[in-house]
Amino acid sequence: MDIKRIKDFTDGSSSLSPDDIFLVMDNPSGTGTTKQVSLADLTSSILASSGGTPVIEINDLTSAVTWANVPDANITESSVVQHEAAITVTESQISDLDDYIVLNDLSVTTNSSGVPALSYNNTTGEFSYTPPDLSNYLTEVNLDALSIEELLDVDFNSVVLDTSNGDGKVLAWNQTLQAFVPVNQTGGISLTDLSIGTEASASGDGSISYNDTTGVFTYTPPDLTNYLIDVVDDLSPQLGGNLDLNNSDITGTGNIDITGNITATGDIDATVGGFEIGYRNIPQITLSSSTTLTSSDSGKHYYSTLGTNTTITIPSDVSVNFSIGTAINIINLGSGEITITEDSGVALYFAGTSSTGSRVVSAYGAATLQKVESNKWFLVGVGVS
Repeated sequence: MDIKRIKDFTDGSSSLSPDDIFLVMDNPSGTGTTKQVSLADLTSSILASSGGTPVIEINDLTSAVTWANVPDANITESSVVQHEAAITVTESQISDLDDYIVLNDLSVTTNSSGVPALSYNNTTGEFSYTPPDLSNYLTEVNLDALSIEELLDVDFNSVVLDTSNGDGKVLAWNQTLQAFVPVNQTGGISLTDLSIGTEASASGDGSISYNDTTGVFTYTPPDLTNYLIDVVDDLSPQLGGNLDLNNSDITGTGNIDITGNITATGDIDATVGGFEIGYRNIPQITLSSSTTLTSSDSGKHYYSTLGTNTTITIPSDVSVNFSIGTAINIINLGSGEITITEDSGVALYFAGTSSTGSRVVSAYGAATLQKVESNKWFLVGVGVS
């Protein structure tokens, strides 16, 4: 059988690949058939012809391989030439590990206390720790058993104790003896050494001072001459001039007794004997179109010069509750008629009749509306029909 690899005709590579294709002639000495065979089919054919025994085993280690790729290979260390880390070996595949360290090769021992230190023996793998010696340090303090003499920062040899002195003494430094000695309190301060002096005259915001020679505190009160000291109700105030309300209101429930005149440019809302104060004249309201009476119309008159007809409506007490006695005049100087009508629930009587209903004030006519009872009004005038 004549075998020729197709790849030999292309790149000339001498290494085998699973993708290699071969041309096989079954009878090279005579006429035969040339076939295209893959490497896998060719390998199976060769094994079958040799009774299942491989003809040759190739271990190509020129490229990087791992043990997992050749698990059944029987390769000794001496037969392997390593090329730039071509072989990757895991720890589980290494049997000769006499020089490597595992966790249980290390140990720790503790020595007796002394100078603190930590050392390591690289032969035995042992860490050795020496803790510090704390035997000279306090572990607890018993204050009940502690005496003054044990306070090392106090030199009691410099303190002269005089048992003849009684209570009330203080320790004072004696320069001659170079020591603290008990003495009377002549040089100290007692409560009776301090006092309050005579109050000074008021000034500014007030202050307090201390004389460190006499021990006297002196208080200076603040000057309050520009402040109010008392507020007294004046039951009979006198203005002595004009009272300017500055567009504000005066309200109250009591009486204002005035013997002079009251002059005002605004409105005065008040009652006399329970009745509203009216006007010395009758203020005018220009009638420009039909309208409904309002509470501000009380005591005034509507004046019309219109040539068209208009209507004035009297509202019910539910809408506008005029006071009993409210009077409103209507003057018509125009050619148009003014109809006086009432809202629902209101009765408008024409003077001299018992009938109720709307009335008309003709040109040059004049009429007066007056409220006499709840929702009842009277109309009287000339030129009214």
